[in-house]
Amino acid sequence: MLNYLALPRLQGLLFLEVDPRHILGIKQDHGAYFEEAIARCGLENKNIVISMAVFSQYDRYYQELINGLDNYRRRGYRIALKFDYIPQKNQSDLITKLSPDYVAFSAINIDSKIEETLYQLKVLVASVGGLSILQQIDDKKTDTLARNIGFDLVEGSYYRAIAFDYFDSAKPKKLNIPLSENR
Repeated sequence: MLNYLALPRLQGLLFLEVDPRHILGIKQDHGAYFEEAIARCGLENKNIVISMAVFSQYDRYYQELINGLDNYRRRGYRIALKFDYIPQKNQSDLITKLSPDYVAFSAINIDSKIEETLYQLKVLVASVGGLSILQQIDDKKTDTLARNIGFDLVEGSYYRAIAFDYFDSAKPKKLNIPLSENR
């Protein structure tokens, strides 16, 4: 959070990963204490995305997790689910019941054989009003897969390795940052 505060005010989003155990451990008022802390830092709830990794060992606690995440949402936070694997039916039901703002999938060990499954998951996320994210894109092959499926957002080392224009025709602005003499 401190790194985020150092950035210029661009009204961007800060994704905070929250362990499911934390959400299960709080009995009520999810986000109340945290809300006080971020307000002191000058942040607004609407700029915070509570991101929870989904693990199969929490399947039987989905209703409690949904209740906790919904409490964050009522306080103005945005919600994200993060899958490091291709979700099964009960995990995709979690997407339907929670209607998260973002759903992230890992590109690790993904190949074109599951392209249709990924496409269906992307459609599911869109149907609940969320944006789909494909993370950990490390090569051109996975980038092509993400483009073919039509993920809303992508992330990975592949995009750091190539140069391209993020803002279409907008030219980068020259920064006038004075160098200190101690460098």
